Amino acid sequence: MKMQGSVKQRLIKFLKYKKIGQLKFAKLIDVSDGYVNAMRKSMQPEVIYNIAINFPELDIRWLMTGIGDMLLTKTDVLADSDTAKLFTIIENMQEEIKNLQEEIKNKQRTIEI
Repeated sequence: MKMQGSVKQRLIKFLKYKKIGQLKFAKLIDVSDGYVNAMRKSMQPEVIYNIAINFPELDIRWLMTGIGDMLLTKTDVLADSDTAKLFTIIENMQEEIKNLQEEIKNKQRTIEI
């Protein structure tokens, strides 16, 4: 199965479909104004999470891989417990990252003393 362009190209396609400008999109998902233009190959889990929360009709699998359809059906949105599990995993990962960053800061302070 052939992929449909890059993540950036698919995201731009979705924004055009939704008639949402890149600035408004950036504010909705809490990233910098130039985020879409600066995108390379992929996105951080926190950004994917924010997109999924703000645009539940978007098929994240399609966005990330190009496989499938751009939009989920209502049944998919309502019945997708796997997505809910994924969000929980992402939230847990984000909390772990914050804890590790704090631990690193504390160790750096100890080294400086």
